This record gives sequence, structure tokens and C-alpha cells, in this order.
Amino acid sequence: MAAAVLHRRFRTPPLASTPKEQEPVAYVIAEPCIGQKDNSCVEVCPVDCIHPTPDEPDYDAVEMLYIDPDECIDCDACVEACPVDACFAEDQLPSEWEKYIQVNADYFAQAS
Repeated sequence: MAAAVLHRRFRTPPLASTPKEQEPVAYVIAEPCIGQKDNSCVEVCPVDCIHPTPDEPDYDAVEMLYIDPDECIDCDACVEACPVDACFAEDQLPSEWEKYIQVNADYFAQAS
């Protein structure tokens, strides 16, 4: 019991802020979207955070869709709509696809 109290008492407090590249995102589009680009998720997104849409100029140039980490409101609509199971809550993303967190963020960083 004393060890548990000691551990709680001296553990490092959480950081107040984290660098931009480390901020968590609500949802991520991963590898199953590559070559698919099914627009079901785009159609159901209430905040239009999934890009590119078929009307955008770079739609044909990219191999998958991306979720804007700054715009996503964590609504889960994309997960339900995706027919290829490519949309994941970040904390449920399979470990082999963790790189897609950065892939999604990078798409929007380069567009800025």
C-alpha cells in the first residue's frame, strides 16, 4: 500500500501541451482506403473534414482519402459508412497502420 501511495505522489505530471505532430486526432483513414477512395465517408461527414472530394483538383492524383485532424469532431460517422473498414478511431488503429496518423496530418500540412 505504501508503495502505491509513494508512486502516485512522485510521478511526473502530464505535460501542459504537446508539439503539433504529437496531438491526438479523433479518426484516421488507413491502408484499406488505398486504391478504393469510396466516397461514402465524405457524404456522411457533418463537417466536411475528409478530402479530397471528387470535386477537388487533386482527387485523381492521390491514392486514398484523408481526415483533417484539425477539423474532425469525433462523430464516428465515417467508421459506420466506410465499406472497406479504413476509418479508425486513433486509439483503435491497428499498430501496423499507426503511420497513417502522420500520413493524414501530412496531407493537410502540405495543402496549407
